[in-house]
Amino acid sequence: MKKIATFCIGLFALFAISGCSLQNNYLQSIVTSVSYPDVYMISYEVENEDNTINTVTKGKDANGNYYYKCDLTEYVFQLNGSNYSVNKKVGDAWAQESTVNKQYVDDATQSIKDYAEKSMEKFNGSYKNGGEVEFLERTGILYTLDLTIVNFKQTYEMIVDEATGICLSYRGVSSVSGTQTKTTGFECVLFSTEVDDFTELLKPISE
Repeated sequence: MKKIATFCIGLFALFAISGCSLQNNYLQSIVTSVSYPDVYMISYEVENEDNTINTVTKGKDANGNYYYKCDLTEYVFQLNGSNYSVNKKVGDAWAQESTVNKQYVDDATQSIKDYAEKSMEKFNGSYKNGGEVEFLERTGILYTLDLTIVNFKQTYEMIVDEATGICLSYRGVSSVSGTQTKTTGFECVLFSTEVDDFTELLKPISE
């Protein structure tokens, strides 16, 4: 009986975290669409299960170039007609690698989209609107969701940018009998709509 109860709790937690449900009618999302600013630089710090922190950054400048950095990997996708020249930072210098299309850029930078568009993910349950909060000098809306079964509790807290629908912060906390057992999540640490031309970063390789 104890094993069955443990299995049910674990299964419930899995459904809550992944947004899975046996009845899709109960799945809900906070927003139905996300709109990115014409020019932006967004950076997230991500807390892993082993308590390490990863940082991921993506930006778009006024000329349509993209910047992406994930830990030690750093790219500038320079607009070239309808395609993009891939520039990868190797050591202290930049090296041009290839020419790709927009879909390639989107695929290569997918990780930050997963964080920014977390607000569109469908969850099993209904988030409560906690009102406006200020986050990185932007107006956000705080949402909370509590799921409880027997002595297991899963709490989620999300802050969504009011103007764009972009997720600014997401935290999940698990506890059993009042004792915290696990925390996961990520937080936006940079949200700027004023950025320089990313090709300026490439100048040292041509001088």
